Amino acid sequence: MSIDTFRPSPKLRDRLDRIGQTFLIDFYQVVTQRQPENIEALAELAQAYTRLGQWEQGLELDRRLARILPEDPTIQYNLSCSLALTQRTLEALEALEHAIGLGYDDVDYLLDDPDMTSLRDHPRFEELVRRLRLATAR
Repeated sequence: MSIDTFRPSPKLRDRLDRIGQTFLIDFYQVVTQRQPENIEALAELAQAYTRLGQWEQGLELDRRLARILPEDPTIQYNLSCSLALTQRTLEALEALEHAIGLGYDDVDYLLDDPDMTSLRDHPRFEELVRRLRLATAR
């Protein structure tokens, strides 16, 4: 069997991904301890926590990032995702509305983002999507 034909099983791929995310968490924890205002490291750490399903830890970091950069639409969007994953629906919708107000405009990503699944049937979410579509159609 050549290396070109090796295809890891889904279970092995998942295990390797978890090992990689755990490594990233360990790495970015060290970076953020040494550089507490390193935005990129904080954002990567939050993403790694989220990918591992450690949503409360990711939310804590996303809240911290939102305090540091309250006018960044991507950070507000990520905060909305973390809030949605932790079933804080109204807060998630508020953060999403704020992100859109700041310029977040990727409606296709928003509709496909699995982090936003808990919000999709909410009337306010549907209204935000409608408004976003109107704004991006101009």
